[in-house]
Amino acid sequence: MTSMLDTTAWCSELDRTSTTPLYQQLCDSIRTSILAGRIEPGVRLPSTRDLADELKVSRNTVVVAYDQLQAEGFLSALVGHGTVVSRQLFNRIQSVPPAGQTATSARLSARAGQMLQLAPRAATPGGTATLPRVDTPFRVGVPALDEFPMRTWGRIVSRRSHRLSAETLDYKGAAGYPPLRRAIASYLGVSRGIVCDPDDVLIVAGAQGGISLAAQVLLDPGDVAWVEDPGYRNALGALLGAGARPQAVPVDHEGLDVATGLRLAPGARLACVTPSHQYPLGITMSLSRRLDLLAWARSAGAWIIEDDYDSEFHYAGHTLRALRGLDSGAAQVVYVGSFSKIMFPGLRLGYLVVPGGHAPAFRAALRFNQLQVPLLEQAATADFILEGHLARHIGRMRTIYAARQTALVAALRRHGVVAADFVVPEGGMHLVLPLARDSDDVVIAAQAAQLGLGVQALSQHAHGHGDRRGLLIGFANTRPEQMEPGVARLATLLDSAKRRSVPAGSAAVA
Repeated sequence: MTSMLDTTAWCSELDRTSTTPLYQQLCDSIRTSILAGRIEPGVRLPSTRDLADELKVSRNTVVVAYDQLQAEGFLSALVGHGTVVSRQLFNRIQSVPPAGQTATSARLSARAGQMLQLAPRAATPGGTATLPRVDTPFRVGVPALDEFPMRTWGRIVSRRSHRLSAETLDYKGAAGYPPLRRAIASYLGVSRGIVCDPDDVLIVAGAQGGISLAAQVLLDPGDVAWVEDPGYRNALGALLGAGARPQAVPVDHEGLDVATGLRLAPGARLACVTPSHQYPLGITMSLSRRLDLLAWARSAGAWIIEDDYDSEFHYAGHTLRALRGLDSGAAQVVYVGSFSKIMFPGLRLGYLVVPGGHAPAFRAALRFNQLQVPLLEQAATADFILEGHLARHIGRMRTIYAARQTALVAALRRHGVVAADFVVPEGGMHLVLPLARDSDDVVIAAQAAQLGLGVQALSQHAHGHGDRRGLLIGFANTRPEQMEPGVARLATLLDSAKRRSVPAGSAAVA
């Protein structure tokens, strides 16, 4: 049998310039040949000496490879018969299908396909997400990262890392670092009117982790959930990941249209909303609409996920209390908060405030997924809050962002992009620039990206059949010296798009 076994493939697969040891390469080559059916069960392999001579390697290389494959069960050493492919593998080897016949492929779940459709534009051929540079002007949802007190943060992290002990390195409770949970409960009581016990606070991996966890705990596969239209696509993805059936509910000048939601899906189990600063339109949900939403939840035994993603940045008028603060029984609303906007996105730190009676179920679910956050980041964030750095940073950024919003609006007006009566939102980190309904905002946003601008197309946030067209223009991450030239490039692009949309023979309107 030795002379009948073709070892040419093994010779060609050995790469003597590779950092992978030769014995490992040989082991992999033989294993692959067996699994592919090129070497059948019962076939005798060359002796270690013969194969070593043929491959021009040391005998020890072959011995180690054979020993490894015997340990894995691929080979057997039989007295008087040498080394053979294990006969126990008969009928268990995945052979190459005959010509004209293909192997049956395992399929993805339907929800995986739905989630894939949510973000096809972010994927590159290599499968990695492409993001604009950190200093790209007008990026949406990105804070002024160069204004974050990195020296203070670095000092806190360094101090915490030097205090690590065996106790801190042990497994911890799934709910999160207790001092951080206490700090968050105190912070929310002052800033958002939310009275909660630290035991009701759970630390998760960002707002997305919080929404995903809430969807898993509150919904069964097939349950209907209201989502704002247009709305936050990542929330839609979290609901799909939990097997829910999202129902797009339109947003008007008061926020989510509860009456329309009742008409479209009266049996919904949950509503996912951004009432403080609706994403992406920037609308603040009116008090009457908030009360309607709470009344629906109580009467229907339904849940509300309140994503309060950037409520700290309010520049004019009075802020309304969070829905969770209005829910007197604190029984229907799950509040989602995050440090991504008020600190930095790379921290990946968020939290949930859950109804106290259901906190054990949330903690149990958190234990069985990958939404937990490393202890060092939690401890450092707790120190950052308790030492007063977070409050000072938010106050400073509120002043900076208000000035940047004013500068952006002024530049847009100077270049004729918006009219003098353009309504400036009272808060948030971006503006919405309306476009004509026949505009292709996706194409315009792509062209803007080629000009180094990070604007987004409003239509890409539609969940139903909305016909709104516009551009989301972030200002929080845009430095003053970037504002004017960025708006000038955007104005030129929009003017060019407007001229292209005018039919032949028609007069262009300035």
